[in-house]
This record gives sequence, structure tokens and C-alpha cells, in this order.
Amino acid sequence: MFLPSAGGLHASLAPFLQRPCNKELARILSSKLTTVAQLCCLVPATEGEQGLVVVNTHLFFHPGASHIRMLLVSAILREVQAARQEWERQTGLRLAVILAGDLNSEPDTGAIQLLGSGHVSALHPEWVAAAGFAWGDGDAEGPEVL
Repeated sequence: MFLPSAGGLHASLAPFLQRPCNKELARILSSKLTTVAQLCCLVPATEGEQGLVVVNTHLFFHPGASHIRMLLVSAILREVQAARQEWERQTGLRLAVILAGDLNSEPDTGAIQLLGSGHVSALHPEWVAAAGFAWGDGDAEGPEVL
């Protein structure tokens, strides 16, 4: 998935995920979640038209996992920005972005707040609720709220 590595797009998440209280979250992100989004760059055939980056996602759902959806949205936004910059460099075009999909999020959630404002407070209630989330011991069991 998107676990941070030295110098990677998500390196800024490393200190957060390395905290002892986030050990379970880091495990879930690295071993339980797979594809988060697909990106496609559409370049116009006619000169002078604008290109487009289309992003499609279906975010993980569990009622106690809003914090995971916030992290997934953060990862998607970072990946989209990096891909967009590279494609703009390669094509010389300015590219608009359309993000679509099933966000499994209500309008007042952190994932939607992040998309709308680019920021979610460290004091957001979903971070507090995250402390009780764990994945079941067996893969078939799936997530549970403790």
C-alpha cells in the first residue's frame, strides 16, 4: 500500500505510524488494504485543449474506520499531485483533475473535510475514535471495533 519509506511521497506519515499507539493501524495499512485508486491521464488529440487526470476510488468501509479513509484520501491526493506534475512536465499541458468514486464517507467526516479544505485537525473526533479500531485475528474475520 502506501507505507512511508525514506524520501517517498508518504514519508511525512512515518512518525505518526511509528508511534506505539498506531502499531495496529500501520499493520492494517501495510497488509490488509490493497488498491485504493486508479489514475488515468487523458491528453487531448487537438492542440490547445486542456488535458484531464481522472481518478477513481472505492474507499475501505467499516463504521469505525473513518480514520483509515482520511489516510487513504491523503495518500490519493499525494499520488494524484505527483502524477499530475509528472504528466504536466511530460506533455507541457495544464491538467485538470476529476476525483470520483465511492468514498464511503458522510459530508461531515474527516475524509470529506480533507478533500474540501486540504486539512484535518489533529483534534478531529475521528482520530479519537480510531483508538478502538482493530482488525480481527483471522483474515476472514475482518475488522472489529473494540
